[in-house]
Amino acid sequence: MHFFITIIFIFFFGLHATATNCSEIFAYTPYTSSLSSNLIILNSLRIDQEAYPQKNIQRLEDGQQIIVDREYNQEVHLRRDMYKADAMHIYATTKKRNSRKDELSAAKLISRSLAKQYPDSFTFEKEVFTNLKKQENIHFDKLKTSPLEKIAQHIQEDIIIVRKDSSGEYAIKSGFLAFPSNWYIHDFLGAPMSSIHNGLGKNGDLSRVINNILDKISVDTPLRRNNWFINDDPTQAQTLNHYGKSDFIYSPITAKNILERLYFRSEYQTLSKLDTGAVMFSIKIQTFRLKDVITQPNLADRLLRGIVLKQESQAEVLPTYYKQLIIKLAKYSNEYHRQITYKKIWQQVKSDIEALL
Repeated sequence: MHFFITIIFIFFFGLHATATNCSEIFAYTPYTSSLSSNLIILNSLRIDQEAYPQKNIQRLEDGQQIIVDREYNQEVHLRRDMYKADAMHIYATTKKRNSRKDELSAAKLISRSLAKQYPDSFTFEKEVFTNLKKQENIHFDKLKTSPLEKIAQHIQEDIIIVRKDSSGEYAIKSGFLAFPSNWYIHDFLGAPMSSIHNGLGKNGDLSRVINNILDKISVDTPLRRNNWFINDDPTQAQTLNHYGKSDFIYSPITAKNILERLYFRSEYQTLSKLDTGAVMFSIKIQTFRLKDVITQPNLADRLLRGIVLKQESQAEVLPTYYKQLIIKLAKYSNEYHRQITYKKIWQQVKSDIEALL
């Protein structure tokens, strides 16, 4: 899931190439999914530190909450189509008095971010956001509908807004999630951190840790972190919604095609304190084929360490192909290429991690 449900379990432009279309791997799909062309960003992700929340948080320069890349047009078009077809699974709000103020504050922050970073494509002046790419405007001073619903259809990121409830805990108040990882925004709307993360964390106190971190964010010091997965599904929307996910057909994973058939899914997340006191999360999904990921310096080593760290902290039941994956990654690793069995590799990686910590 996104930050709140999975690795919030553990917390809460670069090299460009032509985007690779993934539609050929499906017998039928109502939309196409493109792989990210921004391989360079992989080098900045803390892949092998995810199990330690404080080590996976970095300061973010103000104004960099939103990223526009070569997949912009395709992904924005997809988000709009999905929202039109399935709005109830994508946008939700508590509709309380503060919710609209929070959404408006978030929408303006997003508008300023786009205008600051990409002045040739976006402007924000006198309460009017202009998308020059699409020749569209949003007049926030005249807007009668949800500000978040409007601005979210101009960006590639999903957005979640949380604020403290009467108990002093942060709770989900609004969200626009077109590309979530196996959850729906309306299922957790209004839920406090303690109910979402009950019993999670090293000492079962993850919700307290999260609330403390959110409290420390200031308006002028946004943060960034990353979450990542390895799976066999390259599509942005990882939910069985009404948009045809159940119609996807995948080829079997074998020792020969495993790096071709598996994908690295990154959730690049930013955390920004709004001037209303709420906190905005942006979640940008970027998906890469594993065979491309391991071409980046030291990525095979870092993936091996990351897999072990995640498993040590989460103790998930791994798919059977993970044993073959670890053996394959070791062959591309600078450190473990002499290891030939899954157990030997796992123990060696674990020992090296313990030595580093």
